[in-house]
Amino acid sequence: MIEIDNITKHFGNKAVIQNVNFKVEKGETVGLFGPTGAGKTTLIRVLTAYMLPSSGKLTILGYNILSHSHEIRRRVGYLPQGVSLYGDMTVENYLTFVARLHRVRNRYQRVCQVIEEFQLTNQAKTLIGKLPPDLHRRVGLAQAVVFNPEILILDQPTAGLAPDQIIEIYQFIKPLTDQYTVLLSTHTWCDAEAFCDRVLVIDKGRIIGEKCLKPSKKWIEPRKAAEAGAISILAEALFISIKPIAR
Repeated sequence: MIEIDNITKHFGNKAVIQNVNFKVEKGETVGLFGPTGAGKTTLIRVLTAYMLPSSGKLTILGYNILSHSHEIRRRVGYLPQGVSLYGDMTVENYLTFVARLHRVRNRYQRVCQVIEEFQLTNQAKTLIGKLPPDLHRRVGLAQAVVFNPEILILDQPTAGLAPDQIIEIYQFIKPLTDQYTVLLSTHTWCDAEAFCDRVLVIDKGRIIGEKCLKPSKKWIEPRKAAEAGAISILAEALFISIKPIAR
């Protein structure tokens, strides 16, 4: 479904993403776990074709990101960090607008179905700009799936929410991981444990470790030797003691 081969992204002379490699198979929920500034959002923006990589190869659903970015966007549902939506549109009108952009058949029925699934019936006629953060996030999730994408990418879906709101939003994210192939970024290990089959640990633009969370597969695979500054990140995620290699 997703194949990343030595993807690097530069901003000026700075490499924000460096030689990233991984695959996501159909039906998997894979997490990107790392601290703020690790490169998660930049990698997500490359994956969703909102940025092009500086080098490397990326294919999603068999489409190359450099030559078929529009095909990728048509097939990938995306919840950005911060969830910027049109605040002067009602929930119903906005979801209908997104469905029209994606040429969804039976738009009215599909929008009604999504509004019900995300428990937004009472807010359907409300302006998005007047919604509290948790409901705003639900609308963001709804727009990401209203066109029935083949892959769902969620960038820190619980960031900025209060603890009770996070617990509430979990009940809407969990069914999505059962329905779609999902890539989810987070700096909260609780999110990774709640949703992911497998977690990639990222720091300073590099994948420094990987852990499978399926009960039937308890294995741990650190990637290449991590820099000293990334050791605590890797240890937190993998629950093992690691010492930096002497240079």
